[in-house]
Amino acid sequence: PPGPGDPAESLPLLIQSMTGFGAAKAGDLRVEIASVNGRGISVKARLSEALAPFHPLVEAKARERIHRGTLTVSVSLRARAGARRAHLNPETLAAYAREFALARKRLPSLPPVDWGTLAALPGVMDPPAEEAGLEHLLSKALDLALKACIKDRTREGRALVGHCRRILSQAEKSLAVAASRREGAREALSQRLQARLGEALTRAGLSGLDDGMRRELVLHAERGDVAE
Repeated sequence: PPGPGDPAESLPLLIQSMTGFGAAKAGDLRVEIASVNGRGISVKARLSEALAPFHPLVEAKARERIHRGTLTVSVSLRARAGARRAHLNPETLAAYAREFALARKRLPSLPPVDWGTLAALPGVMDPPAEEAGLEHLLSKALDLALKACIKDRTREGRALVGHCRRILSQAEKSLAVAASRREGAREALSQRLQARLGEALTRAGLSGLDDGMRRELVLHAERGDVAE
């Protein structure tokens, strides 16, 4: 384990897990952020049709605060009874229609444009007055949910560091046991090799070899295959 002043001492502060969850509410908005493992950063935003214009805001804020993992950001808007509906802006719609008609006249191969496409264009549908502050509420809820998700990822990271340290501690103990047994194992191996070498030399009628030659043969046997 790292001692005082060791850079590894700060591991719990530096390591974040890529898995986490955070949720927050602001007004009628609820934001949920789920984070899982992934290379780099990937943001998947799930927004209702009414919130689709805020997709760039959601992705930008998520990427600003979290830099690794795959994030799924779900934003829901609770409909209130009696809320005013968005209304059509006929001047903007007519302008778009004229532009598309002119384009089809110049390029007859272009497909016709349906009303759904026209209605989704910027400025065609004016939002109701109740949604004027929607961007502010969404930004607030995103900040709170991201903060909660980062806190969860940090907690998971600290747990991961603790787990890794327990594994390293056990490995160090195992290495210490192996080191304490190494000399005894070498001596036992040397004795077994000397005994087998003596038997082999006796069978070969070479029992008269001096101790120096015996040691050389034992060292060679230790470096090579025991059967040899």
